[in-house]
Amino acid sequence: MTLRVQDLRIPCESETVIENISFTVDEGECVVINTSVLLLGTCLLQALAGMIRGIAGNVVFQESDMADTLPSKELSKLREQIGFVYRHGGLISLLNVTDNIALPLAYHYNISRKELAGNINRIATLLGINELLELAPDDLNVAQTRLVNLARALISRPRLLLIDAILDGISLNYKQVVIDAIHSCQTEERFALVMTTRQHQFSELATKAYELTERGLEQSTL
Repeated sequence: MTLRVQDLRIPCESETVIENISFTVDEGECVVINTSVLLLGTCLLQALAGMIRGIAGNVVFQESDMADTLPSKELSKLREQIGFVYRHGGLISLLNVTDNIALPLAYHYNISRKELAGNINRIATLLGINELLELAPDDLNVAQTRLVNLARALISRPRLLLIDAILDGISLNYKQVVIDAIHSCQTEERFALVMTTRQHQFSELATKAYELTERGLEQSTL
């Protein structure tokens, strides 16, 4: 089991609390969480990545409970195995798009420049974002920023990938490109995947689906 979440209670912004969160996701599985309030989905994914303190319950990833007060070094090592696709922001403004995408491989792996460039070109082609590679983050719109975040997360070879509302604001004719790219990479890498959406999307990817409200998480039909 890659991730086990049990009886999670999370303090979010504006004094909102979400609770009664329990689910599991294993290698190669995709959990899709639909919510009409995207803030709730963002809050949940941040808790799963160890970005929110003061949560109650269990978030067991790689046999370590990230809901506990883990030493910062141990928490950082766990986060190296988690890819996170932000709904807003998430890129380093001092780096161009190419360098933002390359960052996980350049930092964590012993890889040649040629191999690194090949990996970037492959993922950029898969997502259709080659024309963005030389741009700065400030030159991107919100949807393009999400796609670059996705490229960076996919190239990092995560054990767990968390994707926050990737299709929100993406044009209709481009949505299938994104879905196909995620599916292709998950089939190859076998990472566990948790995605949020507010439009009941990703039915072709989901192995489990849930509805998230302030009352908690309820299983939904695919």
